[in-house]
Amino acid sequence: MGHAEAVKEMMKCDGLLLVQNDTDPARKCTPGKLYEYLACEKPILSVCNSPSDLATRLNEWGLPFCDHNDEEAAYEMLRQITSREGRKIIDASPFERRALTETLSSLLNKLIAD
Repeated sequence: MGHAEAVKEMMKCDGLLLVQNDTDPARKCTPGKLYEYLACEKPILSVCNSPSDLATRLNEWGLPFCDHNDEEAAYEMLRQITSREGRKIIDASPFERRALTETLSSLLNKLIAD
């Protein structure tokens, strides 16, 4: 399945599952898939190491996640995203290539001006 077709399938889903490897190197990574999921504007079920870069991002945005071995947190996360008040959608537009390029361009222009 190609990427475009995969995105179409993601858009049909009620929610999306993001599972981070349970390894030390994974703690230092934020998967690119997270940003694709944000663009789909669907609830995200995230299972990740805590602490980790991914957990930090999810906390900053108020999105639920659970640790690999925390069954109670997994249940609570499922409860949150299946209730209307627990669904939180994040605006993904700041992470689009055009917006990121504009931010980088602005920073480079400031460096040149100084």
